[in-house]
Amino acid sequence: MGYFKEICCFVLIAETFIKLCPNEKYEEYLRMITGFICMVLVITPVLLFLKGETTGTMPSLSQFEKELEEVFLESKKQVER
Repeated sequence: MGYFKEICCFVLIAETFIKLCPNEKYEEYLRMITGFICMVLVITPVLLFLKGETTGTMPSLSQFEKELEEVFLESKKQVER
């Protein structure tokens, strides 16, 4: 949920800054820059997840894989009994 809050806060602050900009001719460039930054904010957690790094809020694929393997081994032992 931390990433979602960061993105929302950034968009709110960026839109406020764009609306307060005195010259409308800079609005196009500000929107382009904030769009790039917003894309980076959205892509970063996805890349971290795929890379296997955990941030406390999102489990990594390797952790999920280990847990799935443990559950599979447990169920296999129960079937053998």
